[in-house]
Amino acid sequence: MDGLFLTYLISTFITLLGLTIDGVIVGNFLGEEAMIAFGLLAPMRVLIELIAGILSSGCAVVCGNLIGSGDAKKANKIFSSSFSFCILFGTFVAAIFIVFPQIFSFLVFSKGKENFLPLMSQYVRGFAPGIPAIMLCSLLIPIVQLEGDKKRIVSSTNMLCGVNIACDLFVVQFTNWNMLGVALATSLSYYCSLFVLLRHIFVGNSLFRPSFSLSGLKEPLSCGIPQIFNRIATFLRDLSFNSMALYWGGPAGMLAWTVANNCATFLSGFPKAFGSVSLSASGVFYGEQDKNALLRLMKLAILKIFYFMGLIILIVFLAAPLLVDLYMQDDSTSFNEAVYGLRIYGLYLIPYALNLFYMNYCQATKKKFLANYISFMDGFGFVFLFALLFLNLMDFSTLFLSFVVGKSAVFLSILIYVCIKKKRFITSLEDILLLPENFDVPEKDQYISTITCKKDAINISEKIVNFCSGHGIDKRRSYYTGLAIEEMSMIIIESGFNERKNRIDIKVFLKDEQVTIRIRDNCQTLTASQRVEIQNPEDTASNAGIRILTKIASSLDYYAALGINNLIIKI
Repeated sequence: MDGLFLTYLISTFITLLGLTIDGVIVGNFLGEEAMIAFGLLAPMRVLIELIAGILSSGCAVVCGNLIGSGDAKKANKIFSSSFSFCILFGTFVAAIFIVFPQIFSFLVFSKGKENFLPLMSQYVRGFAPGIPAIMLCSLLIPIVQLEGDKKRIVSSTNMLCGVNIACDLFVVQFTNWNMLGVALATSLSYYCSLFVLLRHIFVGNSLFRPSFSLSGLKEPLSCGIPQIFNRIATFLRDLSFNSMALYWGGPAGMLAWTVANNCATFLSGFPKAFGSVSLSASGVFYGEQDKNALLRLMKLAILKIFYFMGLIILIVFLAAPLLVDLYMQDDSTSFNEAVYGLRIYGLYLIPYALNLFYMNYCQATKKKFLANYISFMDGFGFVFLFALLFLNLMDFSTLFLSFVVGKSAVFLSILIYVCIKKKRFITSLEDILLLPENFDVPEKDQYISTITCKKDAINISEKIVNFCSGHGIDKRRSYYTGLAIEEMSMIIIESGFNERKNRIDIKVFLKDEQVTIRIRDNCQTLTASQRVEIQNPEDTASNAGIRILTKIASSLDYYAALGINNLIIKI
């Protein structure tokens, strides 16, 4: 878990660093009013991410499934439609923002916003040209990852961060473009990042070659809708909290809120990394119906969250004055308030990480209602309710406290929900998993083996056929199950084994007359091109077992998690 957490953490931080640096540059070089305007536009950035996130997540899922079944032509059609939509819609929105930059004045309902509208308009005009690039980057990152080019993703995010910082510094040191220049720097950094990703599509051996089409939009849009709850919640939260901060705290309060919120955005990378681990690992273990593995994952995650987040909270508490000093001078009227806010704000990291981990666990284990409930209530619902309560009972500084109490209330409501479902108090960690009573598979209904060489792969076919036949599975399914596992193992050995100690772990189990196959290896990941070639080889006589098995399969899922590759097929 540690290795996977670190991988997700680095990836998340590189992305968040660019936005954090923008806040530091604006706060230090453009003044307090510019920093407030930057904070007031946070909902605009979330809105763009919402639109891009729905399409990109849906496209990645649909294309991944199509690649798994060998239908590269339809996958490219879906990708082309999504690519075309990003260009057309992104350009349309960008044109509106450039012509009507004041359109985002509705983001602030409270008094005093008139002082910041010119600065907000400058930023919107500079940010607008980058919208098509932002949407395309969001679309391409999961597609490039699907094709196994992880190094290019890291290169693109490094490019994004590096160009953004360099251009921000150039703008504030050598020009008088102010907010317009900082926003243009952000737009340019996204185009540079996009250029790196596009090289994979047009120069590399990619399966995907975009052409103009909008006929394949329905599937990715419908598949990406689950992302909408979290993004809408974040949009509503930023919108309402900005207005409350400006209304109750005035410009000084809004500045303190913006600084603390910008720091917290960077710190949120830790909980998000835990959530990503949960989504990947839980999906694998749930597909295997391995209750013990899910229990170990949950127990380890809780211990890690309290230990790791507790350490981060301590560091934030001690270093809060230094962090705030990155954004403003210590003689600012908002300095002490921002330090206090950041220290209180930091306490929300533990309940936030717990909620995010469990939300992703619910999404991976098909508990959609609970996942959507946590997403919305954690992002907006309880936090907003407690903010209204505290602001009416106390003062502006309690706005930060609402995050801690609101997210803790969400976690408490999860425990109450579990008690209601179980019709009793929680007595063990297993209760929180909310698994069916018959979730586990008895040992007698499982076949487990390890392959380390070609000889093992050749010998395994007959053993699996005998295992399936001995459990009442018809001759055809038994035969093709054994043949497909032998073929897949040979492909992994020939294309993925290298100098290090490689192995393939095979697990076949039966439940309710359904055969589930899990092939797990620690070898080099097969690219999308290789996976399609397995399904549609030039030699039509090869890989017959794999091709027939996937045609009769009810589901086929591929996960790269915990440093290993996992293929789960149900027939």
